[in-house]
Amino acid sequence: MLLIFYSIFRDILPKEFCNDLKLLVFALHVGEGREVETTDLETMHLLINKHVEQFKSLHGECHCANTIHSITHFADTVYDYGPLQYYSTFHYEWILGKVTFTIQKYSTGAYFVSL
Repeated sequence: MLLIFYSIFRDILPKEFCNDLKLLVFALHVGEGREVETTDLETMHLLINKHVEQFKSLHGECHCANTIHSITHFADTVYDYGPLQYYSTFHYEWILGKVTFTIQKYSTGAYFVSL
């Protein structure tokens, strides 16, 4: 999705911010490929590290939260588990929704809800 909507950001963001976003978008696009080769992982790693470096200079060190640091591990995650498209939190979030629904129904007196 980010790759598709990149062109919108290109027209809105200042050039240096857009160039930084482009590094992240292209890195994630590489990680979403059906097959990710070693050279792709190296490219992904370089793009992400450059993004984090530029992010620090554009936004300041104080805005580099754990989430910014955590993206430096994306290439390692793709190496360990495969392309980004092979896993997500959607199933996990769906299960949490079912559990929440069950708890809410139980608390209102409807004791049986199937998962």
